[in-house]
Amino acid sequence: SPELMDEKMLNETLEVVYETLLMFEHDVVATRNFKGLVALSHPKHNLYYPMTDPSKHDREEVNEMGLRWNYLMDCIPRYFDGQTRIIQIAERHQLPFNNIYEYLQKFSDKDLVTLSPAPFKEPKKRNIPPY
Repeated sequence: SPELMDEKMLNETLEVVYETLLMFEHDVVATRNFKGLVALSHPKHNLYYPMTDPSKHDREEVNEMGLRWNYLMDCIPRYFDGQTRIIQIAERHQLPFNNIYEYLQKFSDKDLVTLSPAPFKEPKKRNIPPY
């Protein structure tokens, strides 16, 4: 009944469903359009995210998220194989799906990769006995 429903909980559920649908819609694979390695920090690309601000003399301590992003930048070219999905990258690196999608979009905007919808895979056939 409506009086038992909590509006805050309904909004939270709606947000989870919305985020899940966005993941399905934006789950892509990237195929490289380059050979060798890309200098992410080159001004032409500007794809490197420093873990700390180099202009600050008392550089703040690197946080866990900064370490994860740094590791992702080391690994990212390996994922441009046309098979690795964003959701796999997000799980492997424990980073938000949307942030990785936006990061890959920057590679695409610079024509370094081609983004394609992740292929749909049929679920495994299961031998479930009838009732």
